Amino acid sequence: MDVIVKNYENYIEKFKTENTKTAAISLINKMDRYIKGDLEYIKKISPEEIDLFMIAECTGKSETTISNVISRVKDLCVFFGNKEASSHLTLSYVKEKTHFKETKLLSPAEIQKAIESLVNFQDKVLLLFTYIGLYDNDFETIRHLRKDQFKPNHTLELDNGEVIKFNKYCADIVYGAIKEETNEKNVVSEGRETKPYLLNNDTPYIIKTKLRKGGADIVPAATLKKRFTQIAKVAEDNRIIPVNVKNSKFIYDLVKLEYEQNFGMDINQLELKQYCKDNEMKGTIEKLNMSKKEMKTQILEEIVKKQIFFENGYGKE
Repeated sequence: MDVIVKNYENYIEKFKTENTKTAAISLINKMDRYIKGDLEYIKKISPEEIDLFMIAECTGKSETTISNVISRVKDLCVFFGNKEASSHLTLSYVKEKTHFKETKLLSPAEIQKAIESLVNFQDKVLLLFTYIGLYDNDFETIRHLRKDQFKPNHTLELDNGEVIKFNKYCADIVYGAIKEETNEKNVVSEGRETKPYLLNNDTPYIIKTKLRKGGADIVPAATLKKRFTQIAKVAEDNRIIPVNVKNSKFIYDLVKLEYEQNFGMDINQLELKQYCKDNEMKGTIEKLNMSKKEMKTQILEEIVKKQIFFENGYGKE
C-alpha cells in the first residue's frame, strides 16, 4: 500500500509484521488532510483537530472499529511526543461525538455503502438479495436462485411465480455475480487478508461454490453464514447480520408507505398487523414501532434526497 504523506518511515518501522504496517499506513493515509500531508504535524496537532478526524473516520462504525481507531491514534500521538492531543479519547467520548446509534437496523444509504465496500460481486449480491427480502431459513431461496431466472429485462423470476424488477444499479450487481470467476482478496481489520480462489462457473446457481474436484453445485447454508460474518468485517459494521438486513428493508418499506399514502402519519395498529402478516414479518408490534421510530427520520431524509439505490426500476410484479 502506497503512503501519501511525508515523514512516515520512522513510525512504520516500529511495527514488526506486514499486517500491522498495512493497518498503520491505512490510518496515516486517512489522516492526510488533517495532518497537512506530513506525519511530523502530529507533534503539534491539537485535540480539536484529532476530534475532527475521529468524527469523520468513526461515524457509523461499530464499537470494535472505534476502539481500534482510538488505540491507533493514541499510539501515533505518543510516538511523536504529543500524548496530550489524544489523551481525552475514550470509547464513550467518541460515541457521543459521532452520535453513535445502538439501533440494529440500517438505512438504504448504509446498505449501499456496505455493498460498495465489498470487492466480490458474490458478496454484493448476497447482501442485496438478503436486503430485498429473499432471506429465509438456511438461505434456502437465495442458495437455489439460478442464473436462468435472471432475465435480460432486469427481472428475477422466482419459483413461486413472483417477479422482482431491478434498476440498472442492482441488475449490474447480479450480472457481476453471474460473470465473476474468482473471489478476490478481502482486506479486513488489522490488514489480514483472505486468499483468492476460483469459483465453480459451471454451477447453474447465481451464488457459486468454490471450484474443487467433486465439489457440490450448491453453496451450503453454513458457508453463507460465514460469508455474512466476513461481509460485516469488511464493511466495518457489526449490524450486518441476515435478519437485521432483511428487517431493515421491511422498516424502509413501512416508512415509505406512510410517507406516500398516509401523509407521513403512522398507520393504525390493525393496518400494521395486517401489513406484517402480508409481508411475513415476525416480531411484536411494539418492537416494530420502536425500530420504525429509530429509523424514520434518517429514511425520510434519504427518500427526500433521492438516495435510495434500488428505486427507479425496483419493485415486485
